[in-house]
Amino acid sequence: MCGPDVAAAMVEELRSRMPNPPPQQCAIVVENDPVGRAVLALLWEHRSHLTIYLLTHSPAAGHELALQSGIASVRNAPDVHLLAAYELPQVLDSDGALIWAVEAARTDESVQNILVRRNVAQTWMPLAGPFDALTQRYPVQTAPSHELILRDIIRDHARFLNFFGDRLNPKDLYERSKYPAWIAPPQDFMAAVPPMQRVTTDADGNTLATTTFDGALRLHAEHMLQDHRTWIELDPILQVLDEARYDIMVTVSSAYENPNAKGALAVQIHRDETLMASIDIATSPAEVQVPIRAVPHSARLRISVVALKDNPRTSWSKASHTELRVAIHPEGTYAAPRGTGKAKAWLKRFTSRRQPAT
Repeated sequence: MCGPDVAAAMVEELRSRMPNPPPQQCAIVVENDPVGRAVLALLWEHRSHLTIYLLTHSPAAGHELALQSGIASVRNAPDVHLLAAYELPQVLDSDGALIWAVEAARTDESVQNILVRRNVAQTWMPLAGPFDALTQRYPVQTAPSHELILRDIIRDHARFLNFFGDRLNPKDLYERSKYPAWIAPPQDFMAAVPPMQRVTTDADGNTLATTTFDGALRLHAEHMLQDHRTWIELDPILQVLDEARYDIMVTVSSAYENPNAKGALAVQIHRDETLMASIDIATSPAEVQVPIRAVPHSARLRISVVALKDNPRTSWSKASHTELRVAIHPEGTYAAPRGTGKAKAWLKRFTSRRQPAT
């Protein structure tokens, strides 16, 4: 997990690679993404010296237009222009001061050649090399921890720039704060929930299918074979949390009713390699809550629907359909059980709330 110290170190490195303050007048070329806006945020107090060019491959894209109009609406707004790739030479070939704040990997070779020929004293390329703060890596903007670092930098220097969509996440932060119904993140959690994958494996652990998790687990009829399972891991979410540990409540809901299903299907919750709970499902409608205490960033937390018998039929596939909800709370929200017996008793107390079928 990358904390505030990494963000602070990243700020210092970025500043050391840029003029501070920029000369009058200075052109800056950025893309609408977190790293481009982080550079822009660090220069924001000197915006009256800047002419901003938003490099875009989709000039009509809503998130590009939103950022352009948003910047233009602030007090002492700088000039801001959308810039297509074919228009670059007219900006780069000028003799004026220039900050090229586009990732090296996204800078064409022809552009690199122009930048190399420019006056070194008038040209700054803050993203040309990797960062010590990121252990000699370039920012991986799709990695949640790196995205949080960049958004923390933006928040601390030009907060409003955080609330526009970008080429990686076209929705703005307000839209992204509307989390999927299956998760209740910690209070004040502003990062996007990383994409979650639902994986189906056979008895030997071979992957049979992968799809985006939508809040439910279900085995297809052809996978209703003993020890086949479909599962998600919560590790991507744990890795973007700010605190060291959290308490997590997993709620398992199964609406199907089949008295013959006893011993045929189970929901299993593993913490690392330890089985925390195994819940028989599909016998009758049920909602079971399982509290898991003091879960650290490094934990592996897997929730699975497991076939315990061979039943490759559509009716049993329907019986396996299980809704999941995950609520993340500060450590200490749930009382610590004393010993294995106490833990089992707590689980039994929640499972006793199952409602009989009518």
